[in-house]
Amino acid sequence: MTDEKKIEEQAPEQGEEKVEAVVLDENVLEQLLVGCIWDVLRRMHRVATKAITPDQATEEDDAIARHLARTLMGENPGFTSALPLVGPALVEELRKLPDYAEDELPEEIDSANPRAVMVYVCRTFLHGIYDMVRTLTKADEMTPEKLSETVNSTAALWTLRFTGRRTDKLN
Repeated sequence: MTDEKKIEEQAPEQGEEKVEAVVLDENVLEQLLVGCIWDVLRRMHRVATKAITPDQATEEDDAIARHLARTLMGENPGFTSALPLVGPALVEELRKLPDYAEDELPEEIDSANPRAVMVYVCRTFLHGIYDMVRTLTKADEMTPEKLSETVNSTAALWTLRFTGRRTDKLN
C-alpha cells in the first residue's frame, strides 16, 4: 500500500467530527425548559414589535414542542437520557395526571400513540408560558426579577412533571 493510499483511507476519519450526545439529567432538562421559556418570551416580543406574525410564532412554538417531545421520548440523538422515565414509560406516568388522562385528551389526539400524547403535553407546557405572562402582567408584577423567578420556578415545576415526580395539577 502506498503512503498516498494510506492518507486517503485516513482522511474521512480525520475529517469526521463526532458530536457527543449531551447527558439529559434533571438539571439539564430544567435548563432546557428555561431555554424554551425564554425562546417563547423572545417570540412574544418579536410578535409585539411586528418582526414576525402570530402565525409564525405559532409555527415556531409547534416546532419546539415537537423537538422537546422527541427529546423526552428518547428519540433525539443529541441527548442520552439519564432521566428516571423516558418515552412510553414517561407518557404512562403523565397519563396519571388529571390533565392528561385518556378521557381528558382532545379528540384529535391519538391517545394510543405515546408520541402524540407527548407532543400534546409539550404544547401544553408552551401554552402555559403565555398564561404565565398574562398572570404577571395582570398583577402588575412584571419586573425583571419577578419574571426571572417565575421562569425558573415554572421550569422547576415542569421538570418534576417531566420526570414523573409530580402527580397533581400545576395550575
